[in-house]
Amino acid sequence: MALIDEDGTGKADAESLCSVSAANAYHEGRTGTALATAWAAAGDPAKESALRQATDWLEGEYAALWPGRKKTSAQALSWPRYGAYDINNLPIDESSVPVPVVKACAALAARALSTPLSADLTRSTYVKSQSVGSLSQTFADGAPAETVYTEVHRLLAPLLQPANKMVRA
Repeated sequence: MALIDEDGTGKADAESLCSVSAANAYHEGRTGTALATAWAAAGDPAKESALRQATDWLEGEYAALWPGRKKTSAQALSWPRYGAYDINNLPIDESSVPVPVVKACAALAARALSTPLSADLTRSTYVKSQSVGSLSQTFADGAPAETVYTEVHRLLAPLLQPANKMVRA
């Protein structure tokens, strides 16, 4: 089944915040990295599946944090949005998926080719402490062993409003 990417019109059947061609362009600009190499080697069906997984992860992790509100109640994904402003209080185009969201989706999709983005956690995956040579680290009781996608968070930071900042409605 061909990937249905959101193009800014608020599609009711959209499955991805990023097209395969946009993801290809993102990774072509990062040649030489392991993720870009893996992305280039993958076929379109694998890329489409990875983009669906990346979108699902972004929707689950960030949908409640996006500024503004969904443009229509019928759209499948969180973007496009109405009344959204970035951290500089500049309006975000209401008829598109912002470039940082597209890039974050592409970055996550490359990771999804080789590892689940949302692995189930069990008690056995919790780590209380770990040591490497003379360095040691102790974690809080019950701290989950989840992966933090720093690149994705940095890409999305200009769109996310600090908790203590007033936002235009």
